[in-house]
Amino acid sequence: MKARPKTFTVSGRTFTVHYVRDHALLNDEDMGRTDYDHGRILVRTYLDGTRLPADAVREALWHELMHAAFWSAGLPECAENEDLILQVSNAVLQIVTSAK
Repeated sequence: MKARPKTFTVSGRTFTVHYVRDHALLNDEDMGRTDYDHGRILVRTYLDGTRLPADAVREALWHELMHAAFWSAGLPECAENEDLILQVSNAVLQIVTSAK
């Protein structure tokens, strides 16, 4: 996977990824947000005026990708389960980054 993909497709639906310093849809504590209706993912790149490490941005991206994957698979209850999303996104990220 590209370090910072701009689009991806899951279950035939294309999502656009926006890397943002700040955005009206992001609360102060949000690292990202998936907008299913508009096929858009926002990923924060700065927090409190400080650029986030690449690992933190990557983790946030994978977290949001899992929201999109579960939603696109017709599992909205899973897509909205933050504990599940956190566990799955961390596991998948570890698989992807450790693959040889």
